[in-house]
Amino acid sequence: MRVGAVCEGPTDYYAIESFFRQALWEDNGIKAEFVPIQPEMDSIIPEGGWGRVLGWLNNNNPEYRIQI
Repeated sequence: MRVGAVCEGPTDYYAIESFFRQALWEDNGIKAEFVPIQPEMDSIIPEGGWGRVLGWLNNNNPEYRIQI
């Protein structure tokens, strides 16, 4: 299973990935590949936060999101 993560900040991604990877595997035997979508993991975004998450969701329709 491929799971894209849109988070407030880079550290959130690591927490979400760890929790869901373990929950999916232990509870359901599902191996998951996690993909950090936003924010970009190799850039510093001073204006980050939940506003950027909402902006990403508003600017990317569901059809586009499932293709990432």
